[in-house]
Amino acid sequence: MLKPLICAALLAFAATPAAALTFVTEEAPPYNFTEGGKVTGLSTQVLQEAARRAGVPVKVEVVTWEQAYQRAQARADTCVYSTVRLENRERLFRWIGPVASNRWGLFAKTGFAVPLKTLADARGLRIGAVKNDAKVEVLKENAVTNIVLFDEDRQIPPKLTLDRRQEGGVDLWIAGIYASRGVAAAAGVKDIKMVLPAGEVNLWLACNPAVPRETVDRLNKAIAAIREDGTFARIAELYERKFAN
Repeated sequence: MLKPLICAALLAFAATPAAALTFVTEEAPPYNFTEGGKVTGLSTQVLQEAARRAGVPVKVEVVTWEQAYQRAQARADTCVYSTVRLENRERLFRWIGPVASNRWGLFAKTGFAVPLKTLADARGLRIGAVKNDAKVEVLKENAVTNIVLFDEDRQIPPKLTLDRRQEGGVDLWIAGIYASRGVAAAAGVKDIKMVLPAGEVNLWLACNPAVPRETVDRLNKAIAAIREDGTFARIAELYERKFAN
């Protein structure tokens, strides 16, 4: 008699709905952005599909990156995306993914003429970056410390200048290659160019450590299935076409 009871208990546990979560993010196309009043993007669609398959109720909110990152550390039911999994962040969160990958670059005004072959060559230049962004950590790891911090990427393109003495200006902007054009255009800036590739990274969903491990496992298994059955490739292709240069 015990065996059927144990099986029933296990089945009941497996069917137990997971607690609702809040996913917070920023405006960073093509991965996460607002369109037609709804949050969408490559990472958003992957995560929403993973949550559906895992039976995890999810609410998505768009705020500034600093607000998103801080909320995920402060609130027990909150996760932030799309973020980079760095060594100094490893114990701050429970990790789900990767949900996408991103390529970074250094951008400047079209008249920029300083030769750059590595990040080290940019050490004497002012680089605009977003607070609490992984790009800041990568710059620091390369001994690039002349960093000017902003709340959002869209604030940086208008600050780009060719005058290295201009107060309040920046010489370079470190940004995602796919997002840079749209962000700059939305800010009314067209005359920019990429002057140096700055690496490729995987992007993750980072959850507050209080999010149950069982929920994290469900979501990770769902993302693995999404990659295996071709769903991820179809979503990625959609956004690659949409944001092709």
